[in-house]
Amino acid sequence: MSNRKADMLVHCRSKDNDLGVHYVRFNNKYEWGFKPNIWLRTLYWCYLAPSGGRYLNFDAYNSKIGERNRDFPIYWIAKEDGVYQRILDNDMRTRDVFQHPWKSGR
Repeated sequence: MSNRKADMLVHCRSKDNDLGVHYVRFNNKYEWGFKPNIWLRTLYWCYLAPSGGRYLNFDAYNSKIGERNRDFPIYWIAKEDGVYQRILDNDMRTRDVFQHPWKSGR
């Protein structure tokens, strides 16, 4: 893409699957699918770096900490102040819950 300042670098991987580096445009999405392994050892982590000298490393899915009981899909939303997880409430409404602030640097 020609204008990297409008993009966010996204690099997600697990022990066995490197999903590669992608540039996601503002108001667009990046998605992938997988099935957790039966030994409850599935872990995907992501590195996000939006423009402006910020970044974040975080576990996007970890079967060891109860993610296996969550409904799929799991949505992560990058916003100006950090990363949110989209939650579906019992009344079937969605809300974005703040999870991780951006860190300074790259």
